[in-house]
Amino acid sequence: MTVEIVFTGNGPGELAGWVRPVARAAKEVAAERGIALHMTMALTPSQFASGREAEVIGEWALFDRILEPAESVKLAIGVGRFSAAGAGTLVHLGGDLWFSARLSRKTGLPACALAETQHVARRHRPFALVFATSQEIAGDLIHAGVPQEKISVTGDPRVDTVRPQSVPPARGGSEYVVSFMPGSRDYLFKALVPYFLNIADQLHRQEQVRFQMVVSPFLPHDVIDAVRRNAQRTFPDLALVWIMNEPWPALGESDFVVTVPGTNTVELAAAGVPFAAIAPEELIDHLRLEGLANWITRLPVIGRPLKRAVALRAVRRQRFIALPNQHAGRLIAPEWIGTWPEDAFISYLRQLLQDRPRRAHMSDSLSGLYAGARGASRRIAERSLGLAGGPGR
Repeated sequence: MTVEIVFTGNGPGELAGWVRPVARAAKEVAAERGIALHMTMALTPSQFASGREAEVIGEWALFDRILEPAESVKLAIGVGRFSAAGAGTLVHLGGDLWFSARLSRKTGLPACALAETQHVARRHRPFALVFATSQEIAGDLIHAGVPQEKISVTGDPRVDTVRPQSVPPARGGSEYVVSFMPGSRDYLFKALVPYFLNIADQLHRQEQVRFQMVVSPFLPHDVIDAVRRNAQRTFPDLALVWIMNEPWPALGESDFVVTVPGTNTVELAAAGVPFAAIAPEELIDHLRLEGLANWITRLPVIGRPLKRAVALRAVRRQRFIALPNQHAGRLIAPEWIGTWPEDAFISYLRQLLQDRPRRAHMSDSLSGLYAGARGASRRIAERSLGLAGGPGR
């Protein structure tokens, strides 16, 4: 029996946090059941894409076929051609739901979708199954009108991105290790790395600290090279290691991580690594907004102040910016939003590094949020394979 699974998604966080673990699990389940599995990754358009998505995904050696966004668009509007390797299903793991529904219709494959919010409720009809990341989300979906029999509570596959063997045991010694994660968007990377390194340069004069800069594989190589050269010129004596490949051995030995909000906060929490999520007001000008707001805020003269106002309002309207804090409904990991003078930033970071019991409590609380939650990727893979062969949508 040959089965085709088509995955849809676009952003680096979705691809690394959802697509990769589910695809990996699908291969394992198929092998156990003697299923000949053929997997296609259909990249959908995204203003946040770096352009390296297909290359990075290819390095995972999971997919038999990768459709670039332009190919996916052609298929969605009916001018592209697609031949499934056999009965199968389409799994929406990020991006526009309308787009995935169109691809389902054009390929003739029944579709299912992962839901971490109740947003799916407005467009659930083309999807035969909806995978809820929690019981709470499932309840929200039912309340919003999604039939209960369509919903399957699977958990969040991002928890499965951190395999236990990839996180080293706790490290001893007097030296602290602080890691920075400046994200996968080139415009933020170029702005955040100098910001982080200026903090690091001042902190290492007060404490014995080794710093790690964790670089996303989705970033363009020329951007990384330029930023690294500038860092070497500006901070030649800073004890800094650039983590360019698999990050988890390095992240696992970190005493503390400073990161931007996103998928990585869930992964850090699942691994029990204490962190702070930051949104400095100084970097608001570098953010890109979604949809129409992105284009309006590019207008001359009024665009920049309007963008700052819209972005700040969006950040401050959220009770929490880190996903684990949102999940817990309380502040576990610190969130540093707005204007933080460097001396205040450094002082607070020093306090956290020196307070080992506090960091240990933070680690336990974060990992406790996702205790027993592993296996979401396998549950999604099993249900997706079970749907294969059903009527198209």
